Parts: sequence; C-alpha cells; structure tokens
Amino acid sequence: MAFTKIEKEVLDSFYTTRRIGPEWDDSALRDLLPAAPSTKASFARHLVDRLAAAAEVEFKSVSGRSGGRRQIVNSVCEIKFSTEDPPRFQQVRLPDDGYDYLLGIGAHPKDFVYWLIPARDLQELIDEGELSYQHAETSLWCFPETVADDSFAAFRMREKALIAALAKLN
Repeated sequence: MAFTKIEKEVLDSFYTTRRIGPEWDDSALRDLLPAAPSTKASFARHLVDRLAAAAEVEFKSVSGRSGGRRQIVNSVCEIKFSTEDPPRFQQVRLPDDGYDYLLGIGAHPKDFVYWLIPARDLQELIDEGELSYQHAETSLWCFPETVADDSFAAFRMREKALIAALAKLN
C-alpha cells in the first residue's frame, strides 16, 4: 500500500515548508534535529559516556532510574540536551529529586556547549528565578545563554574543560 494523493501532497507540503535553517545544512547533527526526544536523549547519554571515558571515569546507569539520570564516578548527573539556540532544557527536576549535577548539552550546527551545574548552585538559580516552572512545581525550564555573561556563565564550558571537570567528580 502506498500513500494516497492527498497524503503525499500534505507530506510534500510539510517537508518543503518546514525549515530547520540553512545553518544546519552542512551540519553533522542535521539528521538528529527532527529525531524523537528519546533518540536525542540516547545520543546525549552516548556523548557523555564517551566524554567520561576520555576523563577516565566510570559512567553507568543509576539503579532504579531511567532516562537522563546517570552516575559519573559517585556523582549522579541529570543529563539534558537541546538543539535550540539559546538551549532549552526541559523538565529539569528540582535538585532534591536525587542528583548532584545538572549536565546540559547545547548542540549547535558546528559544535557543542556544555553546562555542569552543581545541585546546590542550581537550587540558588531556581531561588533567584533563573529557571521557570514548566508544568508543575517539580518541572522547570532552563534557558542558559551560549555567549552572554548570564547567570549560567560560570558553569558553561567546552569539551576539554568538561572532560577535566568530569575527571574531578567524586
């Protein structure tokens, strides 16, 4: 069975009007942009796994947890991934939900930017109103900038600095 004429016209129209931006045309990440959130999360976990290996530290699942929660050495990290600019990290749980760091990955057409935010600092950012509530008082939006001197600047880094930071986790 094939798509009907109407279905094909709608599909063609959707793909010709849906633009992701010319800056992504030659990006190695281009095919990841339209992927399902679970696929992007899997990609992010794989990337952090490789970065942890480069830091020569253990990266593993957290017992009893699924999704973006992983253990690096003895620290539990909540991993978030975004291809938006500025990055939009969704469903950031409150730090007292059982993690030590929020590790955000901002993907751009030609590079990545990382944020490694200790839970205590994240709680201060929440208290200062730097994260906004998404659906309930247990789920937040996080919008760090990638070039500005914003409240998240102290936690922003590139790959080499993240590898060094991961190596220092206890």
